[in-house]
Amino acid sequence: MPVEDARADIRDLMTWKPIELTPGIFEQAWHLEDCVRVSWWDALILAAARQSGCNYLISQDLQGGQTIQDLTILNPFTQGVHEP
Repeated sequence: MPVEDARADIRDLMTWKPIELTPGIFEQAWHLEDCVRVSWWDALILAAARQSGCNYLISQDLQGGQTIQDLTILNPFTQGVHEP
């Protein structure tokens, strides 16, 4: 992919206004990785979702219907993505 195309893709994604990764999010992700036994990337996603105040996380990788701390996981391939 040409560099300018890659940069354009990143600029498009930035319109979603992703949250800034803070030391607190990293600490929470490490805690989730150790205690819940999820991969580092899943732990980072969970921590960021919790920091953003989400009640639900749509994921095909995590177990649908599972609640991790106060975050309920919804698998769009096995259950609806509307509130359960």
